[in-house]
Amino acid sequence: MIVEFRCEREHARLWMGRAALSISRQDVSVQFAWTGTAVPRPAGLEALFELERILLRKGKPCGVDKLKDIPEELECRAAKADVVNYLKTHSPPND
Repeated sequence: MIVEFRCEREHARLWMGRAALSISRQDVSVQFAWTGTAVPRPAGLEALFELERILLRKGKPCGVDKLKDIPEELECRAAKADVVNYLKTHSPPND
């Protein structure tokens, strides 16, 4: 099974660098379809994420930290996805 996440490139997170996710003790292949930013994020949101990292995680990195450089292997889609999940701030297109 292949799960495709559709996400705004500007908001990619570290957890997205994995080739597979474990679902019910099974590794499931994941791929990403990058989109443009639909709606600007509220001012100060990134600062809140940074504050959370400092206070709650004592500065340690975590999978929700921003992905600075998107690896090449995340740039291409391998095959038609069985499941598509939209990680955006607006509704998915009708396709």
